[in-house]
Amino acid sequence: NFLTKLWNIGRILLTKVGSDPVERLDRIAPLSLTSADHWILGRLTVAIRECDAALGPVRPVADGRWSDAERSAGMRLDAYADAARRFVWNELADWYLEAVKPRLIAGGEDADVARAVLVHAFDNALRLLQPIIPFITETLWARLPLRLDGTIRESEFLANAAWPAGIATHPDGEPFELVRNAVIAIRQIRNEYKVKPGQQLRVMLVPMGSDVTTAPMLAETIGTLARATVTVASGAAAAAADARAAHQVIAGGTEVVIPMSELIGSESAEDTAKECARLRAELANTQGILGGVTAKLSNEAFTSRAKPEVVEGARAQQRELAQKVDALARKIEGLCGTH
Repeated sequence: NFLTKLWNIGRILLTKVGSDPVERLDRIAPLSLTSADHWILGRLTVAIRECDAALGPVRPVADGRWSDAERSAGMRLDAYADAARRFVWNELADWYLEAVKPRLIAGGEDADVARAVLVHAFDNALRLLQPIIPFITETLWARLPLRLDGTIRESEFLANAAWPAGIATHPDGEPFELVRNAVIAIRQIRNEYKVKPGQQLRVMLVPMGSDVTTAPMLAETIGTLARATVTVASGAAAAAADARAAHQVIAGGTEVVIPMSELIGSESAEDTAKECARLRAELANTQGILGGVTAKLSNEAFTSRAKPEVVEGARAQQRELAQKVDALARKIEGLCGTH
């Protein structure tokens, strides 16, 4: 299945980027990169590091002798293959390639930037995969629009090309997580109400926290990926809107709101009861998770022995879950009249 997926990804990508050689990524101004560009480059770096860790060190670190730790490190070929596969299928193909299509169609300088990032990501993905998928990767790599003068393609054959190295990641890639979370939420609501995949929906996004700044800039991308017209509203505007709507609270407390009329064409008591039941189940599940995290943070053995970053991560999760519980409770009260 993955070999077929890889071949199809390559064919689609090559069609979209064309045959004109792309610019080197290090020659593109960082300000020209979008949050989606930063996100995929960050995910590529993570994939490379995971593959490196799974394979283990290539040579002894010092004195030409393998230490006991070095001898036992790596050689987890299943983890190596899965890290490379996950990047190509779940991140590059499912998200970045879909998000970048409108930029490639629009043309201009931004399209050139998108082409460069897309080719760079796929180039490095093929390098990661070459040892275990030698023939398909070699064929696809030969067709990538990379320069042959030594600036990008340093070898005629992928088998002789350098192993990829990650680049410094930028925090600008973090906002793209809002896109992914919002699109997943919209798709889940579509599935729950059996809405046709091609049906265009009206969606209201009510951002919280840092999403307040980034949501307006990402609304169009969310709409493109979710087949929806997305508007960004304040909490007050959302409260003033029709309470009969499907709600999904995503990371950071941001809400995705879709009017029931968009989903089922009516707003009957049965439809409202169904949505209330779904919201109450989600609230109960979220409260259960929050209780577990709170209990862990109340355990002195955990807070005193765990690494500071682990404890802080748990506290951040606790704050996020508490925000989600509050938001769900408000929605249930507004739609159903009671918790």
